[in-house]
Amino acid sequence: MKDKSVYTLSADQVLLKGSILRNTGTVHGVACYTGHQTKVMKNSLKARVKKSKVELQTNYYIIIIVMIQMLVCISSALFNAMFSAKDKDTKTYLYYDYMLSFWATLGLSFFQWFILLQNFVSISLLVTLEMVKLFQAEFIESDWRMYDIEKDMEA
Repeated sequence: MKDKSVYTLSADQVLLKGSILRNTGTVHGVACYTGHQTKVMKNSLKARVKKSKVELQTNYYIIIIVMIQMLVCISSALFNAMFSAKDKDTKTYLYYDYMLSFWATLGLSFFQWFILLQNFVSISLLVTLEMVKLFQAEFIESDWRMYDIEKDMEA
């Protein structure tokens, strides 16, 4: 049976964050120097976001594709606004064209083209990448050859 004694810190003893005190049930002490300005917290490193090369390349290509999509949308909206301004007297199936100003037609047309061309950016690519990572993790975890007998832990 483990010793359930009480350990009291004296004035010159400090129990740092993350330290483990064994063979005692409780510790009585006063919290001093808490927060982010303590020595332990200043020496700790910030957690880094880990991304694979495939994820970084995918993000880079998605940014390029969005820029190309914006360029296509702006040029298409500009042509639409110019042709709408030129042919004010002809009514098209888009009845609002001849009623709006050049800038209003340009803005409205940009958003219409953006919605029409939204399939440029393949969101399914990101979803597929996450699903592959999930299946790889499950595959590694289910591998019986990676089981640690001493620690009684899976991979």
